[in-house]
Amino acid sequence: MTSAARWNVASSIVRAWVIALPASGLVAARFYDLARLRVALLSPERSERGRG
Repeated sequence: MTSAARWNVASSIVRAWVIALPASGLVAARFYDLARLRVALLSPERSERGRG
């Protein structure tokens, strides 16, 4: 009986990792995109281009 309980816990941990790792990758990708956008909007090249 204890063996079955341990496998149940192990499978729950594996499922959590399978969900958490790709989800954290997606969150990191969104923050990376936001950081790139912010750098692009605040870059000096962009403001110099508008001056003429």
